[in-house]
Amino acid sequence: MYALDLSYYPKEIKKRNGEIVPFDESKIENAVLKAMQACGEGSPQQAQKVAKGVLKELIKIKRHFKGFVP
Repeated sequence: MYALDLSYYPKEIKKRNGEIVPFDESKIENAVLKAMQACGEGSPQQAQKVAKGVLKELIKIKRHFKGFVP
């Protein structure tokens, strides 16, 4: 696993409408938590763990594709 290198941390994200906005990790966590709640499973701690995993994967992708905007 890669150490958290802030130079690869996503700074912005492209929304579905094409707009580029600042990256907000909490939005991933909130979406995961809502999905878990809709299924009647999971906890805020589990949602946070999943969100951290997503962030690590985004960092890995950004390491390989320098101009990548998630």
